[in-house]
Amino acid sequence: MLDLDSFYQKVVKNNNRKKIFRVIQEKKRITKLDISRILNLSITTVSSNIKDMVQIGLISERGFEDSTGGRKAQVIEYLPDSRFSLGMELKETHARIILTNLDSTILKERCFDAIDTNILIDECKRITEIFLEDFDQRDRIMGLGISLPGTVNMKTSVLENAPNMHVSNVSFKKLEEDLNMPVYIGNEANCSAYGEYEYNDTFKSPLFYISVTEGIGSAIIIDRKLYNGKNHRAGEIGHISIDCNGDKLCSCGNTGCWELFASERALEKSFSDATGSSVVNIDEIFKRIGEPVVKKLVMNYAKYLAVGIRNLLMIFDPSFIVIGGNISKYEKELLPAVKKHVFENNEFYTEKDIKIEFSRLKENSGIIGASLFPVKNMLEFF
Repeated sequence: MLDLDSFYQKVVKNNNRKKIFRVIQEKKRITKLDISRILNLSITTVSSNIKDMVQIGLISERGFEDSTGGRKAQVIEYLPDSRFSLGMELKETHARIILTNLDSTILKERCFDAIDTNILIDECKRITEIFLEDFDQRDRIMGLGISLPGTVNMKTSVLENAPNMHVSNVSFKKLEEDLNMPVYIGNEANCSAYGEYEYNDTFKSPLFYISVTEGIGSAIIIDRKLYNGKNHRAGEIGHISIDCNGDKLCSCGNTGCWELFASERALEKSFSDATGSSVVNIDEIFKRIGEPVVKKLVMNYAKYLAVGIRNLLMIFDPSFIVIGGNISKYEKELLPAVKKHVFENNEFYTEKDIKIEFSRLKENSGIIGASLFPVKNMLEFF
């Protein structure tokens, strides 16, 4: 039988530990008394948690605060480089890996081209080992977080389906054994949403993150937690139909899916149809936005992006909508048009009701979010 008192005490202790660590992380140098006052916690509770953090080296008790009289208070100092985390981002044709400290500062990174998705676990091991071959503080690495473009079961560490990578039912448990470190996996959009939410204090829950890449995915954060749904498939909004009577057939088998109109691939196809020339990526399109025909198709693209967002507002009523992916680099060109189409003739919402923003971490949101999973786990279990 579950001991409810013990369970409750553990939950409270974990929550207090996270709060105390966040304050120390924010202030860099602070006294126990100041922590106690900020969080309204007893000195005993603060001291107990400080002791645990000092023992594993996350912080140090260094020096004393200047005093005009009485006993000087010892200063607690945050040590951002006391632990490290790895983040990896896997795509259909390439991979990227980073090393971060406790502040999510990217200390080292590397890209790997032409990965073989048929041997995905072996490729992850190879990439990690090459990346760390000249790193002599491996014992300080908390783990590896991996961002994946597909349906992910985070509890079982299984990539259930990744159509663009042509793989399914891949377990990452073996990678933990091969690397001798904890491995956490997450859907690309979930990782990005988590990175944005944890990195920016102004974002409030509920938050809806829209990942615009080759397709469109999303993630939902409610009460500071990622919502995955019963079958771990929440957020597949790219396959919501916005033109069910149209003739655009999606790879999922339906017609009129949102990502056929508002993904990077959709924008590239519109450009090709309008100009008769193809592009390698969307960067080439925005370089030519001064041309009338390109400007027109980009504004039409913004309209389709807004159509999907208006539907999401009616379903979820979030505090924030954050648009991420490579498209987020073009906030200046797109955001005014997106907002115009979202709020124009909208009887339910105004710009005062909800904040629509582009990603602040830009192309790093997913990989930084993945690197935060080991940090989160460490705070819960040390």
